[in-house]
Amino acid sequence: MAELKIGDHCSLKECHLLDFLPLECDKCHLSFCKIHIYYINHNCQSFSSEISDCGAVRNNSSSISYDCSFRDCTQKELIEIICECCGQIFCLQHRHPQDHKCPEKPTNRDKKAKTAKLVDSLSFDKVKNTKFTKPLNSRSANTTAKIALMKIKLKAKGDTGLPVDDRIYFDVMFEDSHHYVFFDKCWSIGKCLDQLAKTLKIDYQRRNLSKLHLFADLESNNNMELPLDEKLVNLMSQGTLFSGETLTLKYV
Repeated sequence: MAELKIGDHCSLKECHLLDFLPLECDKCHLSFCKIHIYYINHNCQSFSSEISDCGAVRNNSSSISYDCSFRDCTQKELIEIICECCGQIFCLQHRHPQDHKCPEKPTNRDKKAKTAKLVDSLSFDKVKNTKFTKPLNSRSANTTAKIALMKIKLKAKGDTGLPVDDRIYFDVMFEDSHHYVFFDKCWSIGKCLDQLAKTLKIDYQRRNLSKLHLFADLESNNNMELPLDEKLVNLMSQGTLFSGETLTLKYV
């Protein structure tokens, strides 16, 4: 099974940037990157149409207009555009916090702190039992799987020298504890077990001659032992494994 698709491309043809946290325009309902999410930056037709409709109604009924609060700006708008940070009214040109030098504009550090707090607050218990081998037909199931993979990537341990594009992430269960790790997709299961023993600081073989074995969780609630000489890339191409899956590590 192929790796889950995360993110979306910016809908602006001139950009088409792959954004892992795309934003949806509340007017045209298309996805954009953080630069082109603003109405004026992607030439939002729905927003322009809304302004035209509002203008036509007001011209026929009343002469209500709203003055821009930005200094030396004499522009008036037919609709009320309020800054979410400072609460003042501005024209289209000065509606963004950076355009009117908003004193209440949040800093990048504040945004990162809020994002980290939000991700950290996501309970993995809600998604740890998700069977990723099932087709993700619903939007909610797809979102749940993405959150699970994000959680693993944030806390995963492994060889930091591995290229990011070659990393495969897993939630490994060992003695009733979750361990988030990543391996090279070209590694064999035997190599992965060696890395796990090193990461978890446990012995590969115990004195009673029992050795570590790795098992994949199946939909039938049975565990399938992964062959030591089989490579991750082959298991993924067969649909047996994919990034974000839960594996079980135990002595046999």
